Amino acid sequence: MMKLRYGERFATQAGSIWRLLFVFALMPWLRKYRIPDTADFDEKEILDLLRNSSSMNYVSKLEAENKALKMENNSLKDEITELTSE
Repeated sequence: MMKLRYGERFATQAGSIWRLLFVFALMPWLRKYRIPDTADFDEKEILDLLRNSSSMNYVSKLEAENKALKMENNSLKDEITELTSE
């Protein structure tokens, strides 16, 4: 909507550079206090963080769904290989 209203004056390269300068130079605390990425945690650490019963129930449901999806994926791969070999 803003692009329609302002046309070529909206979202220019100069504006993007100014925004990056503002964020990186004038607001360094943004990067300092960011939430750490969950990819840095080990799976056991994540499960330790989710110790209450409702979270564990949710995790077990997700694990069951993941297992079912893997089995379905393998069966679909088998069907594809059978069709291509014929």
